[in-house]
Amino acid sequence: DLYSDPNLAVLREYSSNAIDSHKESGQARPIEVTLPSSLSSNFVVQDYGTGMSTDDIRDIYSSYGKSTKQRDFNQIGAFGLGCKSALTLTQQFTINSVKNGQKTVAIISRGEDGVGEVNVVSSTDTTESNGVRVTIPIPRRNDFLGKVHDFFYTWEPGTVLVDGKQPDSLLSDGYAKSKSDFFWYAFNNTRRQGGGNAGFNVILGGIAYPMSFT
Repeated sequence: DLYSDPNLAVLREYSSNAIDSHKESGQARPIEVTLPSSLSSNFVVQDYGTGMSTDDIRDIYSSYGKSTKQRDFNQIGAFGLGCKSALTLTQQFTINSVKNGQKTVAIISRGEDGVGEVNVVSSTDTTESNGVRVTIPIPRRNDFLGKVHDFFYTWEPGTVLVDGKQPDSLLSDGYAKSKSDFFWYAFNNTRRQGGGNAGFNVILGGIAYPMSFT
């Protein structure tokens, strides 16, 4: 019940974690997002950032309020809640992580008390580069896909590939980028989709958060 829009929350939280990891490691390449399709129900986010060790995964995914970003104001997350948001849509999801020559595969599931439980499937040596791949089965694909365009519309070009392609971007569509990571924009569905009402959003770290004035 933490999220009013679980589909958007899952899209936002795992993509945000991935871009945060790239910022922390100085990684310039885009994160890679694979959307659920008729061939696979999985939503996949791949980053090439810092990676997580087996202990990191156990520590972060098995408790609430635990975060690696509490003292870093250049990153989006801080409270350790977003990494469990997939459990609002599914009973379990998978983490593949590489950190400093160790590859960990873990299944994160929801326990009876609602807290995440970590089952480490394997931990092996590898020559792969650091990074994390999160794989989440999406039960209602069309509901999820309906959030994708608008969500990535505020991302800076070159930071994400969606199904191998650069998504449409507000920042390459005739708008001037603010000097700050904090700015407003009027989102008008009429301009892009031929109908609907304008809504207001706050953009923090490139992520749009819809605002209500009720």
